Parts: sequence; C-alpha cells; structure tokens
Amino acid sequence: MSKPRGRWKCLWICVAISHRLGQCSLLADVIYTWGIPVSDMYGMLRRKDVKPSILPNRKGVPLLAVNTAIDELIALNLLCQPEDGDEPYLHWCFHDDYQGEKVRKGRGSPLFEFVCPNEGRAVVRDTARYSALPRPTKTKTKTKTKTKTKTKTKTSAAVAASIDPPPPSAFINAVIAQWPLGGAPFYGRYLRLEEEYGADFMWDVWLTALDSGKPAPAANYLEAIARNAVAEGRRPGERKEARDAEQSEKPTEIDGRPVAWWEGDSPVFAAPAKAT
Repeated sequence: MSKPRGRWKCLWICVAISHRLGQCSLLADVIYTWGIPVSDMYGMLRRKDVKPSILPNRKGVPLLAVNTAIDELIALNLLCQPEDGDEPYLHWCFHDDYQGEKVRKGRGSPLFEFVCPNEGRAVVRDTARYSALPRPTKTKTKTKTKTKTKTKTKTSAAVAASIDPPPPSAFINAVIAQWPLGGAPFYGRYLRLEEEYGADFMWDVWLTALDSGKPAPAANYLEAIARNAVAEGRRPGERKEARDAEQSEKPTEIDGRPVAWWEGDSPVFAAPAKAT
C-alpha cells in the first residue's frame, strides 16, 4: 500500500505552461495534476491505484484509456515506474523540488529504495540514501529530583547534508528556475557548458544574455557568447572598447619585444624572443 497522503500538496503555475504536458492528452494532464495530491509524501502511487484513487467518480473512463495516459507521461519523463518486487509503482519526477518544507517534514522513509532516472544531476533526489538514515528520536530520563532531561540524536537532515553533493551553482539554479520541468537530458546541455567553461564564467554568460534581452537563452545561444568571449580574451559582458582602453595604458613593448595584447596582467608577444 502507498504511504498516507498529506492533507495538501503544492501545485506550481509552471504546470499550466509546461511544453511537455502540452503534448499530452487531456486525460494525461488530469492524471498528472490530480495525482500530485493523491500520491504519497514522496510522490509515489501504485499504478493499479491510479483509476480508483485519482478518478474515483469517472465511471465512463475505461482502464485502457487510463493506462494509455500513464504511458504518455512515462514517455515524456514526467513519471517513472519503479517496481517493488512485482508491484509496479508510479513516481512523480521532481516531486520534492516543488513541495514545501511542511510537506517534506516528518514524512519518514520512502516505501522502498529506488533512484529516479529522470532527475538530473543538479536536482537529484536519491531516496535510496535517505531510507537508511536515522530518524529524529527523543529519549527522556528521570532523576530522583523528578527533573527531566531530553537528548536528541543527530537529525536525518544533518546526516543528509553531510553526504549530499554540493548545491547547484547560480547558473544551474537559474536554468532550473526558467525551465523547472526540463528533465535530465535538457539540463545536461547546460551542465556540459558549465563543465567546459566554469560555473562563474557561465553565470556571467547568463547575465550577458539577460542584458541582451534574452530572458530564456538556449544553450546554443549561451555557448556562442562564451566562445566569442574566449576568442577575444575577455570576460562575458565586458565591452571590447573598455578592454582595449585598459590595455592601451599598458606598455606595447617589453625588452625590445612588441606586445600584441595583454591577457589580464600577462603580455602576449607578437614575435618570439631572439636566441641568445
């Protein structure tokens, strides 16, 4: 059986403008959105419970249509289907990222260990790790003077913080905020840019794109900005005129060797040094 459901769940406005949900049938949209509050505190629900739990009063909806709608959502990486033994479950991918602390607090361990295949590296939620963590407990001891002392074990949140990977950079956080339902393959394009150019460099690239009137810059657009900046030896967003003015104040010749340009404080000579 699924774990007890919360009394409420968060439903973000980005659901209404999601491009992937826009590709689904109307029944798939209903199952996805109505399934968020119906699923347990980890976004889990047995597949066979979808129709009786999400559509209990829709007598005219055949089970075949429900299963077809579920398959649509799985194909678009909005749901995944882990299994506990021979029992198929559905998991609402990125469920934790859209729920508040009140929903996540005190929910206990997940039903079973699994890793969602659709959650990208920057927003990973590995429930398998959390299932083995100690839960907060309280113990009370009484002394002869009838005074009580309370001791607490280290909370699972503190333990999780010690084993979790570092949080995503400002650049990746901005990408996730712009496309919250992008999915792992989509985020991977931006992660590869960060690995190639560095997190701070790509954050400057992102700000440059925003200044250029691109509130949702594609990965190819950002890569073009980064390549141009590297080719011209400047930071993203740095004006070429300002850079040239700064370099014009530096010497154009050192020990008789002409300087072509400056890389920060390091000169790039126009000709190699003469052999001595």
